[in-house]
Amino acid sequence: MNMHLLYQRLITVGDVNALDSIEFTIASTMIKYLNNLPSLSIDQLAELCHVSKSSLSKFVRSIGFKDYSEFREAAIEQNEPDRYKSGYPTQNITDGIMEYGADGYLKILAIDIKNLFGSEELTDKISHLVDDIYHHDDIAAFGEIYSETAAMNFQYKMSYYRKFVYTSMDTKRQSEYMDRVNENCLIIIFSNSGKYLQNVSERFLTSSKMTRVLITSNPTPPNAEAMDYMLEINYSSLVQNHPILYQLLIERIAVVYQERYGLPNDI
Repeated sequence: MNMHLLYQRLITVGDVNALDSIEFTIASTMIKYLNNLPSLSIDQLAELCHVSKSSLSKFVRSIGFKDYSEFREAAIEQNEPDRYKSGYPTQNITDGIMEYGADGYLKILAIDIKNLFGSEELTDKISHLVDDIYHHDDIAAFGEIYSETAAMNFQYKMSYYRKFVYTSMDTKRQSEYMDRVNENCLIIIFSNSGKYLQNVSERFLTSSKMTRVLITSNPTPPNAEAMDYMLEINYSSLVQNHPILYQLLIERIAVVYQERYGLPNDI
């Protein structure tokens, strides 16, 4: 289970259910007591949510956990410090600004942006991806937390070119799509750490007709050999600037797409 996957599943429940539903009540209560979840028994949490244990167990299963024990394991992982890559420490943007100050951080960001626009290898991969986008009718883009917001931004951007990109904040629906989709499709995974590939299905990894693309900063992610190709983002420091660089990368993709294939006639 990837860190913060529990949080993403809970906020998804809050987004798709009515405010007065049992599901919304349970999800919002869990988010409120997120840091306490690892130490709460099922009886204690059911009392906080004002529901029965059976209702709580049913909810836990509905968001993808086998039982309450597996749910608590995910809650423990949820509270672990962020490590985008194993083996060495990394910094999120907030910590980077706090350590280096605004001016110092902006210098780091400027270098990362310059690298994003100056990499010949990345330019070649963007060109490849643009052709794949144009020639595929079935396209999906997925990620978790910040990476899923990038997938959503990519969906909106490609709508300008009348290319429908499926995505969902619900990680269960992401998995279902990859298991059921037509094999002649393009699936783009946004995953800064590459850890998203630890939890994908065997069908996704082995399909001979599906085109799989990973956008990451990890040159050696798990199951890398299953990807058709990767677009790699490089950082100049420990600061993980992917929430910003993703958007600029999407703009680069859009620029190449528009230069090569133009805008639809109805725009």
